[in-house]
Parts: sequence; structure tokens; C-alpha cells
Amino acid sequence: LILKTADGKATNINIIFMIVTGKEKNKLVLNILSAISRLGRNKAMLSEIGRMKSPERLVKLIEIEDIEVGKAFVAGDLIEEVVIPIDPEMLLEEAGRRMMDEIRNAFPVVDKAGNFIGELSNVDILKAGIPGYASYMNDLGFMRDDDIFEEYLKKEKKLKVKEFCNTNVPIVDRRAPVIEVSFLMTKSKSQSVYVVEKGKYIGEIYARDVFKKVFYL
Repeated sequence: LILKTADGKATNINIIFMIVTGKEKNKLVLNILSAISRLGRNKAMLSEIGRMKSPERLVKLIEIEDIEVGKAFVAGDLIEEVVIPIDPEMLLEEAGRRMMDEIRNAFPVVDKAGNFIGELSNVDILKAGIPGYASYMNDLGFMRDDDIFEEYLKKEKKLKVKEFCNTNVPIVDRRAPVIEVSFLMTKSKSQSVYVVEKGKYIGEIYARDVFKKVFYL
């Protein structure tokens, strides 16, 4: 089966999951989605399922992998992709170029030991070009752009991510319930939250993932 995405690109569909349910999205449906999500993170298992001809074999594989429908729908089930993080010692210039190349607004910042440090966004990089005294002023219209950004360009090859990344970002545990994820997003007015376990970076959940998997099945 070939499906066209919203941007007009064609993509191959090898496996389709069909859930027959009423109009109301009850807890059982969410638990089924949770089980499917866990299946989706195992690429090798999905590949094997795509080649299966026997339903008995499929049931046996699910039993072996301990995929239980009764398990609660949690933060770990909402992770769609794991973005490769940037190092706090990386030059700000390099981080900015990667944002442009990968068309992203932000990256998780993680040290070499896998410890989650925070987030670097394109707004954080813009702040690097604004002088510190600007926070005490209401208007910088009297200054020329080249006065400010010329100074930044002179030192951009020395500035590091750790100097400008935001360490106060919303985080949740992998086992956090979906309602906690939604609450954090609304409270922090953030489009995403990071999943961190024992200080280690696991992944990121976007508001669109909650919409897609919970509100708009």
C-alpha cells in the first residue's frame, strides 16, 4: 500500500492496525494504542511482523515480547522520534548551522555521559547577539543592527552551547501518565517536554504527539 502524506510525498505502508470501537475513546482504546506504540518502537519486530503469514505466529511473538494491552498509556509511549542531541561544549556557530540544516527550532543538550543538561533554541542563539544591558531597556531602536551583531560575529567561534542553553525546561519521567505530560505543556506554555530518566535523556514529546495519539485517533 502506498500513501501520500500531507506534503505530497509517497510513502510505503507495510502494516495497518485496525481498532474497532465506538465513538467514545475509552481507557481500553488508549491501552491498545499504548501497546501499538511499544510495537512501533521495535523496528526489527515490525519488520518481522510485515513478513508474517500466520496469525498464530503473530500472537506468539507478541507474547514473547511481553506486549500487554492492559498497561497504562504513559509518556514513553508518546515518543515518536529521538532527536540526536548536541553537546554543551559544541560551538554555538556549529549548533546554529545544524538547526538550519535539519530545519529545527531547538535541540536537547546532553553531555558525553548522556546526562540531560537542557535545551538550546534558535531564540537562545539570538539572545547571544543582544547585549546584556538590553534587558534593562524598553527599546533598542536607537541602535543599528550591525552595531550589535558585529560584536556577536566577532566572537561566535568562541561561544559554546553551555553558555546559552536553557536549563529550566519541562521534563517528565518515562512512566509519567499522559495527563501529567499535558499539564506540564499547558502550565509551561511549551510545545514539547523532555523525557528524562535518572538524569539521562530518553526523548522528547511534542504537543502534536498527544493530539495525534490521544485526542485525534
